[in-house]
Amino acid sequence: MDIPDTDTSHKNIKILIVEDDAVDRAVYRRIFSKNEGFTVLEADTLRDGLDLMGRESPDCILLDYRLPDGNGIDFITRCQQGTGQSVTAIIMVTGQGSEQTAVEAMKLGAVDYITKEEIVDGVLLRNILSAIERTQLKNAVLHYQQQLEKSYGALSEFTHTASHDLKAPLRHIVSYCELIRDEFGERLGEEGVQYTARLIVNARRLQRLVDDLLAYSEALNTIEEKEHVDVDGIAAEIVEFMEETIAEHGATITVQALPRVYAYPLRIKQLLQNLVANALKYKSTAPPVIRIACEDRGHEYLFSVTDNGLGIEDEHKEMIFESFKRLHSRDKIEGSGLGLSICKKIINMHNGRIWVESSAGKGSTFFFTIPRAVTAV
Repeated sequence: MDIPDTDTSHKNIKILIVEDDAVDRAVYRRIFSKNEGFTVLEADTLRDGLDLMGRESPDCILLDYRLPDGNGIDFITRCQQGTGQSVTAIIMVTGQGSEQTAVEAMKLGAVDYITKEEIVDGVLLRNILSAIERTQLKNAVLHYQQQLEKSYGALSEFTHTASHDLKAPLRHIVSYCELIRDEFGERLGEEGVQYTARLIVNARRLQRLVDDLLAYSEALNTIEEKEHVDVDGIAAEIVEFMEETIAEHGATITVQALPRVYAYPLRIKQLLQNLVANALKYKSTAPPVIRIACEDRGHEYLFSVTDNGLGIEDEHKEMIFESFKRLHSRDKIEGSGLGLSICKKIINMHNGRIWVESSAGKGSTFFFTIPRAVTAV
């Protein structure tokens, strides 16, 4: 789709009049004849108007609401078929003003709505030029949005493919490094063993980054149907799945009764698992104590994951949800900086909110909401 020229001051403007009243069409012709730069096309039925629009691509359509074979609303709806929107400036004109008709026309894509009593030479021309400019700007924004979505889709697909293809060679690198260490450690000497150990550490770090990139890509692109999700059951699955890690950290996890919500089940599981893993990763010197809870607020469910870990300073509370942002070096705490950004993407998919309340050294509580627009009984 080409970006339209938004300068309408020095070019020929093509106007399509869709009006069954010959007298009214004559009024329009007289107005345009007084001004240079206008080409006028006329149709007296909805069918002929649509035909002319398809063949001539007018800059603006003056559309009468009442037509012999339909009405202006029908015309706008037909214009949008296949595109979801009108790419031509449409001004609805009617002999009898109706606020309900105006609202409906504007919702469907009309740029302006005027009554025939309001048609005055200068006023009509200003309305037309303004409608054309606004439509061209809207089309330009749509063009850039479509291009951005294409680029984003291609980049996301590349990220997923590249990450997936890297998993096998990375696994082989780690395996061969471990084999060299185990089989040839004595020949390598102390320094060689240290170098091999560093290779293994960095290869595993890269493995985790690749896994996180795949998770990030899947959070954005995996096609999944919403369904009634038992969050209580999902939390139990996560605790069972992470049983060894929880025991390794000496952690205690309590789960209050959690509701059923209408959501993407795999994404909810990924969200909770990331938040629990974060609580374990950023623990303090004390054994981790983690609590998962939920409050029914009527219009939404407010979930919380609370820990007694390192905590977060105020200036970092927004930044931690950005991709690849980390508060600690990898030498101190492993991670890619994608976990919380994945959580934010998942919550955005559910039209909810996510934030953290925390103080340095006093633990954190991560809150997120799931709207209660549709929930299970």
